[in-house]
Amino acid sequence: MALAFLIHMAVSTFTAIVLGLEVGRLNALIAVASLLSGTAAGIWVWLRFKEERRLFPGVTFVPALLYGFIIFAGLAHFLYLLYFSPHGLKTLHLNNFGDLSLHIQYIRYIAGGAHFWPDNPGFAGDLLRYPLGIDIYNALWEILGVPIDSHLFLTGLVMTIVAVSMLHRWMGWWGVGAFFLNGGLANWRHLWPTGTEDFQNAVAWKSFFLSLWITQRGFLFAIPAGVYVIKTITETLLGERTLRNEEKVVCAILWASLSWFHLHTFFILTLALGIFIVLYKKPRLLFEVALPAVVAGLFFVVFSTKGLSKAGILHLQPGWTAGQENLFKFWLVNLGPWLIFAAASLFFVFQKSYAQLRWIAIPAFVLFIVFTVVMVAPWDWDNIKVLLWLYLFIAWIAWRTWLTKLPSWAALLIGFVAFFSGTISIVSSLPGNSSGVELYQTVELWDAKAALTDVPADSVLAVAPDPNHPAMFWGAKVAMGYPGHLWSHGIDATARENQLERIFRGDEWFSLAKSIGVTHIYWGENEKRKYGMLNPPWLNRLKNVSRSQKIQVYDLLSYTE
Repeated sequence: MALAFLIHMAVSTFTAIVLGLEVGRLNALIAVASLLSGTAAGIWVWLRFKEERRLFPGVTFVPALLYGFIIFAGLAHFLYLLYFSPHGLKTLHLNNFGDLSLHIQYIRYIAGGAHFWPDNPGFAGDLLRYPLGIDIYNALWEILGVPIDSHLFLTGLVMTIVAVSMLHRWMGWWGVGAFFLNGGLANWRHLWPTGTEDFQNAVAWKSFFLSLWITQRGFLFAIPAGVYVIKTITETLLGERTLRNEEKVVCAILWASLSWFHLHTFFILTLALGIFIVLYKKPRLLFEVALPAVVAGLFFVVFSTKGLSKAGILHLQPGWTAGQENLFKFWLVNLGPWLIFAAASLFFVFQKSYAQLRWIAIPAFVLFIVFTVVMVAPWDWDNIKVLLWLYLFIAWIAWRTWLTKLPSWAALLIGFVAFFSGTISIVSSLPGNSSGVELYQTVELWDAKAALTDVPADSVLAVAPDPNHPAMFWGAKVAMGYPGHLWSHGIDATARENQLERIFRGDEWFSLAKSIGVTHIYWGENEKRKYGMLNPPWLNRLKNVSRSQKIQVYDLLSYTE
């Protein structure tokens, strides 16, 4: 079932991309055709892969309780991912404060008929090079009229179940906990009365569930798909299975699909699995699965990195985010007992009985160390998107070498030690312990919608570059969105930010607006707070096309010198 849904999502989005490029935009007919093609592919997998039909084969009582807790946490967070309070629109966890708004803008911009391949709605004049797979998938449902809170909730919940299923199939309860309940020493202070608080969130190695799963939406596909690819390739390398032709096809499809869902995952899995395949001397696997997947995904890699010109974001930062902190103390607090588990795993792979695992274990350890020095994103913390996969490889080595050999009581004790901190993180975030954070005020959202009623869909707005701007909630394209988002995507927006400031100040405003493609100037509460002390000349020289009493939208086409 889980594999069938992954193929459904991969094929649906790829079909939408191809048809969108052919037609020039996504529409209802393309949405239906894409989802039907994905469903047909999913049904084919369901029929051909009988061994994949059960979600949790062989699960026992205690792991079932663990899985139930994680799925319940997913239910709670995605149910409250976007919800109305008496005065505004909120999300449950602070980590979603900026990221969720960005994805909503992408989804609604694409669903609103944006030219395909779309421009960047947060940086007008540049193509959107962000891996859009998951947002395109949600945009298909948005086009068909499904409310945004509903399709975001359903996608998140279903993919949580799919991810738990895939991790269970890879390395049982240990794999499920290793991802969803990761943590170090920070939350162990809860053994003393301190209230329920996520102290792990204050360190770099945060809860993956809270910092990645519910915020970095590409991981909804990348985690379960990446796990399936890893499981398939490593079992083949170890001689534990012989791939049928349809298994090779499915593995290659999911591997390639990672490039348009989550570029960091595509990069690190291609690097790691490529090394493993070469070390194990499996040329058929290389030519029949790896190369077709990499070649298919390479187009999206080249496009997303602007012809690899964004390679300039690569830089060295020894110690990752440790700064001046003692490295031993840093990793001890961040990873806690996982340092011991990793050391035990490394010890066992040098034993004769586990020699076959060495050419996976040693490169995984080396790559982990390498990527605590080599940063692949402007923001150093983003390297966690690479490190987490190497951490999961090491967790799998522990599962294969010594963990499964323990008696039940010892395994239960190890599980408690490993997952205590991550469990506290999740419990602290659930409704009742978290009151949520407001993204928008209800009034400003509806005023923004009224203000944009007569503004053409392809317009470019000059707005205050705030992370939760109400115009962006409705999918508007803006001259410049939140600088933090742009910087993390490798876009230097310093010059644009200065130009925007001058436009709102009225300094050569018309020529500057024209040079960056601005067609309308949005004058709402965000702009009045940021620029309200100014009295720019365009306030009296442009036509207001807004239907709102509180927000003005000035049309630059109405300007006559």
